Amino acid sequence: MIKLRKLHINDSIPMLDFINDFETKRNTNFLKYSKTKEDFQNFINNSIISKKHIHFAIEYNGSYAGTVSLKNLDSKTKKAEFAIVVLPIYRGFGIGSKALQLIEAHGKSIGINIIYLNVFNDNIRAISIYQKAGFVKYFTTFRKNEFQNKLKKLIWMKKII
Repeated sequence: MIKLRKLHINDSIPMLDFINDFETKRNTNFLKYSKTKEDFQNFINNSIISKKHIHFAIEYNGSYAGTVSLKNLDSKTKKAEFAIVVLPIYRGFGIGSKALQLIEAHGKSIGINIIYLNVFNDNIRAISIYQKAGFVKYFTTFRKNEFQNKLKKLIWMKKII
């Protein structure tokens, strides 16, 4: 069973698995900000008090499986930025897709009408998942991938919920 819950300080321990995961490093800049247990604990503590961002733990059969977020919440435009990271051992089981559905429902319940995201153009699996979920491409730019130390094409996608 997949559900969303508040992040707990103990989630910082499984979050450490992201540090050594090549796919996470190649496909995100997530680890630019968090590299130690203390970094992850600070992220969790800050998520509790934030008014601009909502972060949930993805729980699968009672275990932490990842984090899903609505960031940059804007009550005027009714938009929010979607972000997700799933632990390597839980990828490929539809957990991220289900978490996306759950966070969309939460966003809708707090008045969000549009969610948007960005994804590196070589993250084919994520792009496919987002397109199947109804996201459409609307903008392309470039961003440095910190792990690969190179400029990469970044695709922006959005969805009306």
